[in-house]
Amino acid sequence: AYLKLALDVENVLYENYNSWDYYNRTDTIKVNNLVSVLQLSIKHEQFNFIKERYAYQLIKLLRYSKKYTEASDVYKNHFSYLGSKSFISYWAMDQYAGILRKLGDTTTSNYYFLNVIINSPSKRISAFSSYNVSSQKEFDLLEKMCRTNEEKIFLFFLRANNRKSLIL
Repeated sequence: AYLKLALDVENVLYENYNSWDYYNRTDTIKVNNLVSVLQLSIKHEQFNFIKERYAYQLIKLLRYSKKYTEASDVYKNHFSYLGSKSFISYWAMDQYAGILRKLGDTTTSNYYFLNVIINSPSKRISAFSSYNVSSQKEFDLLEKMCRTNEEKIFLFFLRANNRKSLIL
């Protein structure tokens, strides 16, 4: 059941795919039907392993349908920073960071991208491409958000790797 739903999500998202348009036109009826099916699947699934995957598909579907607030709520309800450390939780975190960017919260978005870079080799390049600290003020705010020395080390490492950085 999960694999079929995951394929259905991919098919709906890429049905009218245009590589020049990041957010493509999606069939609203198909999206809403899939959202309902995924919500029911999450509700009735007994195994967290599968439940996380349904939640990830729902977040992805909502994000690329421009339903950012709903997608954010799904992330908050099913994944948390201190919760699951499964690879799918970091995939969801990568989606959530992109959602936060769309909602205008770039500092928090960068914080989540930073954590994906640190913890998810499979999404590291994607998160690195999206990570973008554009001012000293934002860097300072991001540094205050860091909870561990590892996060701070990576924060300064990413800053040093930026060709436009004056840190060196």
